[in-house]
Amino acid sequence: MAKYYYSIGEVCNLLNVKPHTVRYWESEFPQIRPQRTRGDTRRYTQEKIELLRMIRDLLYVQKFTVKGVRKRLSDIKSAQKHQVSTDQGIINHDLKDSLIKQLNSIKEELEQVQAKSLTNNIDLKT
Repeated sequence: MAKYYYSIGEVCNLLNVKPHTVRYWESEFPQIRPQRTRGDTRRYTQEKIELLRMIRDLLYVQKFTVKGVRKRLSDIKSAQKHQVSTDQGIINHDLKDSLIKQLNSIKEELEQVQAKSLTNNIDLKT
C-alpha cells in the first residue's frame, strides 16, 4: 500500500467486506469517518484502514458487539494518551538527570578553580 488515499471500493477489497458495511461502521464509529472530495467521494487514509481492520477483527473474529468495540476503541485511545504522557515524563526525567550531572560536573570544576585560587592567594601573602 503505497497510496495516500483509498476509495471505499479499494478499502472493501482490502478488508473483504461490502461497501454498506463500511458505511455502517462510519455511522457507528466516528473515528473512522473519512475525508471527502468535492464530489463527496470518500477518501480513506492508511490510518483509517488500520482502524477499520481492527474493527473488523473485533467484530468478526473476536465476536465483540458494536458497543463492545466502541468501549475497546475508547480504552485504546485512553491508553495511547496515557502512553504519550508517560513517554514525555520519561524523556523529561532523563533530560533532568542529564542536566543535573552536567551541573554537578561544572560545580566541581568551579570548586577546584576556587580552591586553587585560594591556595595561590595564601602563597602570595606569605
